[in-house]
Amino acid sequence: VAQSVAARPDQKKELSLGMEKESVRGQLFREKFEVDFSPRGIDLEGFPYATWRKISRAVLKEEDRDLFLKGDPQGDLILREAIREYLHAARGVNCDVSQIIIGAGNEYLLMLLSQLLGKDAVIAMEDPTYRQAYRVLSGVGHKVLPVGIDKNGFCVKELEGQDVQAAYVMPSHQFPTGIVMPVKRRQELLSWAGELPGRYLIEDDYDSEFRYKGKPIPALQGYDSHGKVIYIGTFSKSIAPAIRVSYLVLPEKLLRLYEERGTAFSSTVSRVDQRIVAGFLKEGYYERHLNKMRAVYKSR
Repeated sequence: VAQSVAARPDQKKELSLGMEKESVRGQLFREKFEVDFSPRGIDLEGFPYATWRKISRAVLKEEDRDLFLKGDPQGDLILREAIREYLHAARGVNCDVSQIIIGAGNEYLLMLLSQLLGKDAVIAMEDPTYRQAYRVLSGVGHKVLPVGIDKNGFCVKELEGQDVQAAYVMPSHQFPTGIVMPVKRRQELLSWAGELPGRYLIEDDYDSEFRYKGKPIPALQGYDSHGKVIYIGTFSKSIAPAIRVSYLVLPEKLLRLYEERGTAFSSTVSRVDQRIVAGFLKEGYYERHLNKMRAVYKSR
């Protein structure tokens, strides 16, 4: 379970101790267990190895020598198109391919986002929250304000009178509590962000594919009509952590800042891997894989 961001009397000591705990945990999980309760793993037996090999061979057989050049810093257009189609159909996200940036993991994308928000931006985070996101944002110099949660998630009222430029939230599946934020609370968040031009919501939609009861909850970004939501998603849970493919959807205003400041950073994901993931999405394998894994995880 993630440790509360509020409890950090000695930040350096706490983070160092946290790394030692991670090392011990890593040693423990080299053994075989009948049941693994870790929230970070996936069922490796369910990974579509044959399909992945098939797409990989097809990609490497293509007579496309440009595939081995550096490519677009935002990521290959074919993958961004596939992600846009998926997000619109499955998550209700409204965006153009030009707003999508591909990166090797959410950590890289958060560091890139920090360049756009500015190091002086104060960021509010749910307490408790996803510890790795806290480590990244505080590690690059942001002041982090812990905000409590209730049965509906992030307590927006705690932001009153606070000098905060962005709020990092997980409305579809809060980690580690599992709370799903209702529409009314989402509207309160959007209203708060809309009060000042420089405010944003960072929506981490990390585990939205796996919902086992009730109707799917659309992403917060889909409710946003004023360009206030920065959307982050990943394939680490739905495909595999090792492929290191995550994506960032920027509002138009931040996209212009990215074009000024961010395009100097090359894409951190191999173009071969990008092409494989694009094929996995566009050819319908991803949807079939999700249906299979939902059934596996639900039974467990």
